[in-house]
Amino acid sequence: MIASLFWLSICGLPSASHCSLSDYGSFYGQFYIRKRNHLPVLEMQICDTEVIFVLKKANKKSSLFLLTLSCAMTALAVVLTRFLGFAPEGTPFRFEIGFLPIAITAYAAGPLYASAAYLTADVIGSLFSGYAPNIFITACQFFSGILMGFFFYRKDASLKRATVCFAVIAVLVEIILKSPIFVVLCDWTWEFTLATRAVNALINLPIRIFVYYLTLKTLRKPLGNLI
Repeated sequence: MIASLFWLSICGLPSASHCSLSDYGSFYGQFYIRKRNHLPVLEMQICDTEVIFVLKKANKKSSLFLLTLSCAMTALAVVLTRFLGFAPEGTPFRFEIGFLPIAITAYAAGPLYASAAYLTADVIGSLFSGYAPNIFITACQFFSGILMGFFFYRKDASLKRATVCFAVIAVLVEIILKSPIFVVLCDWTWEFTLATRAVNALINLPIRIFVYYLTLKTLRKPLGNLI
C-alpha cells in the first residue's frame, strides 16, 4: 500500500485521458484512478469504506500564463479607464470599459487574480492622473473583482449570468457603496448622489453586459486552450 502511494508520488499523476480502471486497477489492487465529473480521483477501499481524493497535478506553465495575463489586463484596464474613458464636461457621469480586462481576468483566473488586478489598476491609474488613490474607491474596485470572479470563473458566456453579475455590481458597489464616498468627498446631497449614481449605473449596465458577452464569446476558445 505504502509502496504504491510512493510510486504514484514519484511518477506523478497520469494525464486525465488515461485515468481509467482498466489501465490501473489491476496494478494498484485496492487503489483505483478514475474520472468523476471530468476530474481524476484516487479511490481507496479501507475497511469496506471508500475514500476518494481529488488529484490535481501542478501546472507551472498555466500559473505563469495566468500571472502574465493578469498583469497585461491590469495595464489594459488602466488605459481603458484613465485614457479612453468618456466623462461629459460639467456632469458627474462617466462611461468607460475599463472593467472588461478585469472581467476577462475573472473568467480565466478567478476572483483572487481579478480583485488584485482591479485594485492595482485603480492605484496605478490614480497615480498616472496625478493624485493619490482613494482607499474607499480602491476597496470598491477590489470587491467588484471578487464578484466578477465569483460569477465568471471558468463559466461559459451567458447573457443571463452577465446581467445578474453586472446588476449586482451596479446596485451593491456603484450605488450603495460608492454613494457615501461622493457625499463626503464632493459635498453632494444624498438625493443628488443617489440619483446620479443610479443613472450612471443604468447607462453603463447594458454596455457592460453586451461588451463582456460578445468579447468572451470571441475569446473563450483561445483562452480555454491556454488555461
